[in-house]
Amino acid sequence: MGVLPKIESLSVRPHDFVLRSYNDGQVLSTQNTLPYTLNRYSAPYLHIHRADYHHVLVDEARRLGVDIKLNSHVTGVDFFKPAVKFGDGQEDFEADLVIGADGLKSVTRETLLARKDPPRLTGDLAYRIIVKASDLRCHPSLLSLVETPAITIWMGPDCHAVGYLLKGGDLYNIVLVCPDNLPEMVNTQKADLDEMRGIFAGWDERLRALLELVTETSKWRLQNCGEMDQWVAKEGTFALLGDACHATLPYL
Repeated sequence: MGVLPKIESLSVRPHDFVLRSYNDGQVLSTQNTLPYTLNRYSAPYLHIHRADYHHVLVDEARRLGVDIKLNSHVTGVDFFKPAVKFGDGQEDFEADLVIGADGLKSVTRETLLARKDPPRLTGDLAYRIIVKASDLRCHPSLLSLVETPAITIWMGPDCHAVGYLLKGGDLYNIVLVCPDNLPEMVNTQKADLDEMRGIFAGWDERLRALLELVTETSKWRLQNCGEMDQWVAKEGTFALLGDACHATLPYL
């Protein structure tokens, strides 16, 4: 698409996947990403903040003349015209082809299936955390996490923790996956730091030191959708894309 230089300027290239044991941090496995992905796929493996990624793609879309319509509430799809239907009295938007890429809670998927298809519970949740890389550099035991970019994964019973650099190495992103204990009908909630640290109390001292740097976080229920027989309308005018048709868990 011609935007790789812009993407790379906002990204971090991790050198390896490093899998560690949860209790003592012993390295169980290392899988190379740099230069492996360049040699195998002729493309880099990159870590980039979602907002930065969107910004580059939106700028390029607008440069190419794409008209991005905001504040448009989609209520359905007409597969025959084809057209996208809006609420709030807006006229239908007609097109040659309609792509439904409206995520896990997809209105267009339910239109294609002609039935309700809400997200399904997986039994897991994720804590999503960002801390300053400069804070890690103040801890000798954490220096290795920021000196050489890598995806570090602590594997443990019922849980795992993932960490990697973002924003050119200025931020350290942490995802903690553990059993879901959110109240019914609550998908996102501000998290209690003591509860979070308690879940990982017996884990590697480096992970515990990392979690001591956290000042606030939220926990997010992990959901997915059922497998579909097809993602394209029989009229050939509509197709689903992304999480709208094959949402899965982050560790799959």
